[in-house]
Amino acid sequence: MAEDWFGDPIKTVLPEEPIQLALGYFNPDTLLDAAYLTPDLNVRVLYGLGDGHFQLAATYPGLYYDIAAGDIDDYGGDDIITAGGHPDDMLVYLNEGDGLFEPPVAISFDGGLRLARIADLDSDGNKDVIAFGFVTVEVIESIIIFWGNGNGFDPIPDAYECQIDPGCMWGDDTYATELKVADVTGDGLKDIVVSVVGSHYDCLQDRAIALLRNLGSRQFPESVEWVIREEDGHFYDNFPGMDIAHLNEDNLLDIGMSGGPGSLRTLINTGDGGFAPGVTFTNSIVSYWIGLDDLNDDYETDLAFTMYGPGQWGVIAAGDGSGSFEETQVIHVVLRDLEITDIDEHPGKDLIGFNEDTLNVLPNITYLDPSSVEPVQIAQSRRLQVSPSVIAAGGCKITLQAETPSSTLRSFRVEVVDIVGRNRATLNLRQGAGGQASVYWNGCDDLGNPLSAGIYWIRATWDRHTAATKVTVLR
Repeated sequence: MAEDWFGDPIKTVLPEEPIQLALGYFNPDTLLDAAYLTPDLNVRVLYGLGDGHFQLAATYPGLYYDIAAGDIDDYGGDDIITAGGHPDDMLVYLNEGDGLFEPPVAISFDGGLRLARIADLDSDGNKDVIAFGFVTVEVIESIIIFWGNGNGFDPIPDAYECQIDPGCMWGDDTYATELKVADVTGDGLKDIVVSVVGSHYDCLQDRAIALLRNLGSRQFPESVEWVIREEDGHFYDNFPGMDIAHLNEDNLLDIGMSGGPGSLRTLINTGDGGFAPGVTFTNSIVSYWIGLDDLNDDYETDLAFTMYGPGQWGVIAAGDGSGSFEETQVIHVVLRDLEITDIDEHPGKDLIGFNEDTLNVLPNITYLDPSSVEPVQIAQSRRLQVSPSVIAAGGCKITLQAETPSSTLRSFRVEVVDIVGRNRATLNLRQGAGGQASVYWNGCDDLGNPLSAGIYWIRATWDRHTAATKVTVLR
């Protein structure tokens, strides 16, 4: 049985359900912070506490569609932008360096923005704003670039056409759900990759991955080229989630797409500027938000994705270095606007996203050295349940299950050991019905002292063939 890579979700209840989420370093404490858009057009800034929780810090007026974070004025501390709405198409919030922001500066241009990212596109050391939106009067959907100058950016952007069906008699309705900046052509220049959906006259949905190829010196073609473009017609299986990562050993960036058919489709970089269909990972859970990254520190790219509603949940799948994946864990939480990053002060990249009015962090627990616990015990981990498996405050319930409901447990004692095998606490279980015994553990040693933050094993004391499982303590 595969070990879980992530513990139970650490939850921060918010005043309302976010629309979009952005992560950045807003105050000087080196802990990752968050900001989100609210339905009533505000921006809420949350300070990270280092244990997976966040604390509301400030609220500012915002815009409709998207939010991004990055240091656009080189002053210290990430700044924030929000996009979408009239008469202002973008609001810029400059960080004062202490985690507080100046009143937003409004940027207007002849068009509208729907999606925005902050990145150094031309590698000049200054952050640029890369957006998706439309340019009037023609209402041409485009990739829009505001070039950074070190003190902010030029308010007059460049625009490059990105329409799925520009010849449609009813006009095109192309919109983007993901935009990435990366060197996907392997020439040392950062390109723009965008995932889009478009409706046209026959009421079906086109979906596509578009590439805007960087030619150098801030030059790009007039319009995008299509990496993949197809007509599906079913939006439920058609959500164009997208991420970019090294999926095989050729050191070229590949593309992963969410939605049907399968839970993930890959497009493998051929090295000549093109992409070829790769492996399709199929799971009973349909993907909606996806992320590709090394989740267990084995130098291979892994997959995380979630659906959008209760009961849909998500999946963690291990990559094998050749572009294929194998399911390793089902995650029972929705992570809208999924991001993979290091949230807490422990090693390993965590998962963060929101659902309704709750910000969820799944802590990475793969960094434990299991040398103090026998593999045969780990293989029986399903018999020893810990709830919650991540202790941020309070304690957890430990339940040991006999091999069958009618079996009798030979002992009712478990021990808590650290990663080098030192006994830190011994707990006596109480016999219950159905071959179970349980106890509440308060996270302390036998003298009543709280254990320091870290990973611990809980294992039965009498038989090396009996279950062991792990618990994360956060302080």
